[in-house]
Amino acid sequence: GYSGSITSCSDVAPHCSDVSFPLLRTLCPETCGCDDPFSPLALTGPGDGCPKACIASEKYTAALDVDCLDKQASVLREDYAWQSLTKQVCRKLDSVAESFPNFKEALNQYNCTQLFLQFGCGIVGLWSVLGQSIAMISTDICSGQYIGDTLEAKP
Repeated sequence: GYSGSITSCSDVAPHCSDVSFPLLRTLCPETCGCDDPFSPLALTGPGDGCPKACIASEKYTAALDVDCLDKQASVLREDYAWQSLTKQVCRKLDSVAESFPNFKEALNQYNCTQLFLQFGCGIVGLWSVLGQSIAMISTDICSGQYIGDTLEAKP
């Protein structure tokens, strides 16, 4: 937990990506990166503390106006934001997979972090196959639904 004195959002910024602190993201959405699609924060859904208004903001949508090019997996493995997203999504998956025994069993056959780092953007197709065929769960990483509505995170 956090044991220091808190006088502003910058005091808690290092803890924004911790899955255990959704209230930090609710109280400090800008500091935590809820309003930035390229921040290292993955847990941007309302269930994880980020207000819906953040992804609807002009700042968020304007930042998405970039060339649509996938980075190679080798580049992503060295990218801090990708590493952070991977850790957050995998930690969250471990906690919510308990509600989906088939998915939990399938997930236990793989190292989640290694899959994200190995496949990079290719995880999208693999994830869909894992969710649909193994666990019979609807997934759409591109819209931020990693396990249906149960786990929403940054697309």
